Amino acid sequence: MGYHIPIQGIIRTGEIAIIRIKESGNSLLKPGRTGTNWLKKISHRKDAFGRTANDVFREHDVQVVDWCQEADFGFSMYGNYVEDIPMKRCILYKTEPPIYNLYFGVGLNRTKFLNQYMAVFSNSKVESNNYEHIHAPLDFYLGDKKIVDEYFDKPKDNLLCMMLRNKKTSMKINGFIPGLRKYNKYNLTPYRIEMDNAFCDSIPNDYHSYGRGWNEKCFKGDGKSIIRKNYSPIKERFEVISKYKFNFCPENSMFNGYVTEKPFQAMLSGSIPIYKGAPDVDNILPIGSFIDAREFETESLIDYIKNMTTGEYNAHRKRMKKFVTSKESNIYSSYNFAKRLVKVLEDNT
Repeated sequence: MGYHIPIQGIIRTGEIAIIRIKESGNSLLKPGRTGTNWLKKISHRKDAFGRTANDVFREHDVQVVDWCQEADFGFSMYGNYVEDIPMKRCILYKTEPPIYNLYFGVGLNRTKFLNQYMAVFSNSKVESNNYEHIHAPLDFYLGDKKIVDEYFDKPKDNLLCMMLRNKKTSMKINGFIPGLRKYNKYNLTPYRIEMDNAFCDSIPNDYHSYGRGWNEKCFKGDGKSIIRKNYSPIKERFEVISKYKFNFCPENSMFNGYVTEKPFQAMLSGSIPIYKGAPDVDNILPIGSFIDAREFETESLIDYIKNMTTGEYNAHRKRMKKFVTSKESNIYSSYNFAKRLVKVLEDNT
């Protein structure tokens, strides 16, 4: 997507031009309140090399200002309005795949709407739409080695858990919305429900579900104190998952590039993720650091985790730990996110 926007308001100090960018506002945010700007929140997080998004912004003379201040460009979360910045000077950031767009506006899946933006960042790759894929920053998990130190080697006295929400109702509604029906085939909600029931039938004493709407036989709570916003510090999640040898963690849908925090939370907790989601997951997570659910029928998967040898189990955990504590995971860093963001700004200045 290539627009070249004549910038009128760039601040100049000597020969240096400072490019200002601000985020979309929110009716709950008030001027003077702190901790309300997502870009500022991610800007100080260090990757495995000790680099931050702030390093990128300083190097390229980019300044992230508050949503109520003057700016040259906008950063729209979920298509929210950016004060005083036209859409053609905004980057739209989509964190959910098309199948879940009901909550953020069906327009976020329409080419005509998306083309109004200077650029569109998305966590998932959908061939029919014109945007670029970008990994969501997860270094608030991956950059914190304290999580590994505290939870990875905790005793795993239980076999299997799932910590997800049952989105059957919302996904069903999406199936009736023109423009979203074509994505029904990517929906993993039926798979989640099928596997939850299968686990409860086959291993009711070894499987526990957390979230809402799951089979009552194995249900351990709606997770109000556990399942919160994914981008918050969630000690309770790691506390629970770290008690299990395996964590069943499929995505809500299957799109290339769409690998969320779910397998990482399991790995950091020392619980082997049983994953299904992005078809290209092998290009993102190291082979052997997770169990690929696509390779198993339901009963064979259950037999596999029940009878996994100690050697194979430890090998999986070794690969998991190496990945989440190494520089390989930097594709999910705020530093790399900032580099992509700055490139778009400079290309359009």
